[in-house]
Amino acid sequence: MIYRESIVNCIMRFIHKILDFIDRLNDYHDGLKGTALPSDSPIYVGREIDSQVYLLLKSNDPNITTCYVFGTPQSGKSSLALRLIGILEKEDKSCIFFPVKTKVRPLNGNSFFSSLAHDILHRIKLENEELELTIKANWLEQDSQPWMSKFEELLKIILQTFTTEYKVYIFIDDIQELESNVIQDFMKIIKKLNDSFQNNLFFVIFGGLHPKNFENIADPKTQTIFRVFHIKSFVGECRSLAFGMTSLMQEILIWTGGQPLMTLAIAHLTRRKFAKKEQWDNLQSLFEDFIKHKVIDNWENHSLLALHKQSISNYFIRGSPEKKRIEFYALEEYKSILLQASRQISHIEESLTQRILIESGLVTKVGDAIMIANPIYRQIFNRQWTNSIQQSIHLRGEQMKPSYSICDRDFFFLVDASASMRLPVSNRKNKKRFDSIQESVQGHIDEILSYQDSDTGKKICDDVTLAFFNIDRKSNRIYGVLDLTTVQEKFLDTKPAGDTYIAPTFSHLLSQWLRDRQQGRGAGVVIYLDGLVDDRPEFIQAVRKIASELDHHSDLKILIVGIGDAINSYKTVKWYLELDLNGHDFRDSSNNPCNIAIFNRMDDVNELGGVIPAIEKQLIEEPKAGLDDWINEEFPDLYAELKEKYNIP
Repeated sequence: MIYRESIVNCIMRFIHKILDFIDRLNDYHDGLKGTALPSDSPIYVGREIDSQVYLLLKSNDPNITTCYVFGTPQSGKSSLALRLIGILEKEDKSCIFFPVKTKVRPLNGNSFFSSLAHDILHRIKLENEELELTIKANWLEQDSQPWMSKFEELLKIILQTFTTEYKVYIFIDDIQELESNVIQDFMKIIKKLNDSFQNNLFFVIFGGLHPKNFENIADPKTQTIFRVFHIKSFVGECRSLAFGMTSLMQEILIWTGGQPLMTLAIAHLTRRKFAKKEQWDNLQSLFEDFIKHKVIDNWENHSLLALHKQSISNYFIRGSPEKKRIEFYALEEYKSILLQASRQISHIEESLTQRILIESGLVTKVGDAIMIANPIYRQIFNRQWTNSIQQSIHLRGEQMKPSYSICDRDFFFLVDASASMRLPVSNRKNKKRFDSIQESVQGHIDEILSYQDSDTGKKICDDVTLAFFNIDRKSNRIYGVLDLTTVQEKFLDTKPAGDTYIAPTFSHLLSQWLRDRQQGRGAGVVIYLDGLVDDRPEFIQAVRKIASELDHHSDLKILIVGIGDAINSYKTVKWYLELDLNGHDFRDSSNNPCNIAIFNRMDDVNELGGVIPAIEKQLIEEPKAGLDDWINEEFPDLYAELKEKYNIP
């Protein structure tokens, strides 16, 4: 009898497993539509954030009445919202789910506040029709006030009507679809009424805005009332997807980086392919081959994966017009990250372009660096894809392009006219420094004015600016130069005297250039010096200010040319090399490193062939931090010190 019962139990367990497997396969098909999973889906993967948000909702903390949950595209924001709602409703809690993405896009203030107001009233009516009638009787819906004011009035009435036991959780999904001013107005209302909530209302906001961007929009005054959470990728065994295939699940997570939608899709694709455990002996090699040929090479043939790619593309193509320029340069930074393993985060805080890349889901933050989210993204969202998206941004708005070409640039030549320029060039050459550089400056200016690209026929510019500096104010000796005769005349007219103050003249010229620059034009600055400038802190500050107004480091390059033996002191060379290595941490308008300074001695510049090749060495996507051989030969201790300090290979 016992034996027969055990046989029956085994059969029943087997049947239950088969039924469970069929249910899960059906649920896979539901989940593989790119939409939210039902709250009771058996393939839902729980993460740490589930319990974190749930515990906050149950904590009844009177100081926190809102939480913001950040997630990248298709990371499971909506599924998490439905999961939490399902749990709370089983505990007899009242929940409202307001998905912004199902409404008119972008949703303006009137549409948002009116729709949310009516959703709140409808939910109250389902539980207590009498309570809803009482609230509506005191709320003048047809009043001529704007809907933002009417929504605020409705919340006040609700709070006055609710008993302390009654609580409503309001879930708002895809907050990024709202206009920025609407988000700010909404958070101001919550902040204003926060003290009256008495644990009756709790807002759970889900969105794709980077937490820092959300905080900036929300206004610092409201940040005391909300807590921020970040939805992370899948980790661990993901038992609800694995069905016992632990080793296979580990391989899937390695390739997807735990990106939820991709993990779900690839887990589904591999179920039949790797159903037999005998295939697992050489699993890593087999799976790598599967990913390459069946996933990456056939990406567009898998509808969900194709939709996922389009979703990330749309993030950049269909975003708000005011973000286009910064999104373009975020993709430019992404191209640099494609060339390396990772990129350090500035000051342990993401720059604006890095935030955009994190929002898009292309990269993820790991410690103090950001890196591409997973190995598959590196293949799918490659340089070709990046260029095509940037081209789409071009077609939809202004022409934005970081120019790595020397062409189409305004050029400024700044010449040291301090008293020390009267001294000999070196012990071997008695010629005055000022006189000795005249020919080189003429040659460099002619190099710029006569340049024409052999492929495109483009020139650099038709005229340059020549300025002599020494005193602590803007120079009066600033000239437009069309031909070399002007250069010779101005050198003859200038008598070196005084100190070496460069900041006032540099700031004047570059600030004027930023104000008047033509769209798409960059600039080049060549500065001739025979030693350290006297206003070093002011010059650093001037360069920092100019850099902070640039979109990209390629917009401007500053070549500092050292003259004669006087430049060859340990202290002087070190100061200029630290400029070259961006040791002062210049940053552009997005807070990205902006390496725009270059240091070379006159002989080295002329040996390279002039200022154009000297500048072009740093007109690349990722300006290289490097040290020339002469530094090691003449200053070996400094060479070793800088290599270690700046981690130079």
